[in-house]
Amino acid sequence: MYKVSKRTGPIAAALAIAGTAVAYSAASFAYDLDEELLARSNEFSIGNGDARVIANHRSPESYRVCVAKGPNTIPVKARYDGQERTIGVGACDDLTARLITLSPGSKLREDEVLIGKYEHLKK
Repeated sequence: MYKVSKRTGPIAAALAIAGTAVAYSAASFAYDLDEELLARSNEFSIGNGDARVIANHRSPESYRVCVAKGPNTIPVKARYDGQERTIGVGACDDLTARLITLSPGSKLREDEVLIGKYEHLKK
């Protein structure tokens, strides 16, 4: 058991809080950086309870969303301009909308994320 004097107790607590905040910020930064790199290569990753916006425009634009075929892959649920569609494993689907949000179509294992590809179909 460690004893902390009353004088150093608040300092130790402040250092512990600051250390936790720095660790959280670093983890958050790494996650944001991973998401940015995936988006630059037209890929997305989503986990349980996640939703990823791949398009947000003033007028409808066309996108193709593809779900890889693999042993643990699940379908993707696409929500777009008030509609919803499920894109099956190993399939691609074209969507035209202002706002497109993707989420898992069923439950993933706790430590898994679903990675897929999308393409902005420019005219």
